[in-house]
Amino acid sequence: MQGIDSSAYPNQPELALAALLYMLTRATHSSSAALNDAIATHLQMVAHDARHTESLRKVARELAGEWACKALGPSGSATH
Repeated sequence: MQGIDSSAYPNQPELALAALLYMLTRATHSSSAALNDAIATHLQMVAHDARHTESLRKVARELAGEWACKALGPSGSATH
């Protein structure tokens, strides 16, 4: 998401949301596998909902994989 021109936000509000999702993902340090799994599931829902713009769905797809890995934990198996 580097290099986003914030002057585009009024015309493409999904860019602001996409940047926010990236910031939240980078800033959050959750140790809850259940929460991480729920976030991954919801990101997948957004990623597959054709009512959302392609730019938002693309970001959701990218982040869903990161959150799914966090839900599995370092051993690669669910830690619920």
